[in-house]
Amino acid sequence: MKAIIFFGYFFLLSSCSGQPSGRSISQELRNKITDNAYPKIDATLVEKNNSIIVEEYFNGFTKESPHDLRSSFKSITSLLAGIAIDQQLFKLTDSIGRFFPELKDERKRSIRVQDLLEMRSGLNCEEFYEIGPECETDMMNSKDWVAFCLGADMIREPGLNWSYNSNEPLLVGEIITRASGMSVMDFAKKYLFQPLGVVQYKWTVSPTGSGMTAGSFYMKPIDFIKIINLVKQKGKPSILISLLPATQKSRTRDMIRHDMASSGTGRICSMVI
Repeated sequence: MKAIIFFGYFFLLSSCSGQPSGRSISQELRNKITDNAYPKIDATLVEKNNSIIVEEYFNGFTKESPHDLRSSFKSITSLLAGIAIDQQLFKLTDSIGRFFPELKDERKRSIRVQDLLEMRSGLNCEEFYEIGPECETDMMNSKDWVAFCLGADMIREPGLNWSYNSNEPLLVGEIITRASGMSVMDFAKKYLFQPLGVVQYKWTVSPTGSGMTAGSFYMKPIDFIKIINLVKQKGKPSILISLLPATQKSRTRDMIRHDMASSGTGRICSMVI
């Protein structure tokens, strides 16, 4: 999923004096798009001082068109995990064997929630360096995505090497489901989307009825600005990062920044200044 889409998010926390005007930013972006320097851009949005100063859509997209977030949704999965941790549903140090009694391999059972969030589980899936195995395609074609992810070979001890993949965020979503007693879709709606006023979106759903938490989630670009602001403002005024322990705040923001800066070809450019 990494190579398909890139979301550009710029958190400019300093003074905006000397920054180009919205009109000049808009014109420059439009020129780049029409000149095909930035191909396949579907939308550009710029927010300044809590006001949208640039909002343009291309390639048949409109303000009301939900856009595939692709792997940027992994960052939202990290936020949902932060909410669940704040609710004391689980801890970063919990071993996943607590949530997957069907998992008999003791090495796999020892993988921690933190290892999944940091993509250091030791499971043999890799999508960033194209070394492989890529895993996601076979997972999507399987009848049980969770069972497929748990069935991946373990090639190293957990907590060591980083290996970008979609299996581990999927397992985080399943942990949220099992720990909360509600689907990850309902959990996200109640504790993240509704408080932010996000109402128009679409999940990709597995054959067993679970929401896909590694990507393929559709949301309006204007609503994704709300997610950006949530992180920029450290959870305020919402219920999120401001309520977490300091170590979790830092880890959550670090994971989000990494995920937002990690991949592929441009499709949406959202800027908050």
